[in-house]
Amino acid sequence: MHKYMGHKLAQVATCLLCAVFAWNYEHIVAPLEGTEFGGGWLTGPLLHLYDLGALLFFLTLFLVFFFPRATAVIAILASLACLPLYLYFTAPGPYRKIFYWCEFKSPLIANFRWNAPAVEGILILVLSSYVAVCSLLVSKQRKSKSPV
Repeated sequence: MHKYMGHKLAQVATCLLCAVFAWNYEHIVAPLEGTEFGGGWLTGPLLHLYDLGALLFFLTLFLVFFFPRATAVIAILASLACLPLYLYFTAPGPYRKIFYWCEFKSPLIANFRWNAPAVEGILILVLSSYVAVCSLLVSKQRKSKSPV
């Protein structure tokens, strides 16, 4: 049992990092609640999805020791929920091309922008997903070797 504790601790560490970064990004780096960003028809759902992903990361912190496989799946889903907001800030051009039929209030300055906190968020989400997939593979391997 203690043999797989390292994978669980790595998953806790990356999920905690993602949860803290998500809270920090939304409330300190780019305060989005209460702005027009939160109420837009495109950006509002992105923000709600991001909030859901952050809550799922906090949920994984408590469940990882009881349900490691389910927690790995939840971590992957949380990463996928947080990713669109980070991509919106780093690649606004593709978002506008996908939703080209609507009218935007501000002109497009560049298709891609260097937004360091958003890029850091993307890298942290990739790390969390990698750890979750490794945890899934280790859990599957452990389950297949069980004598029962």
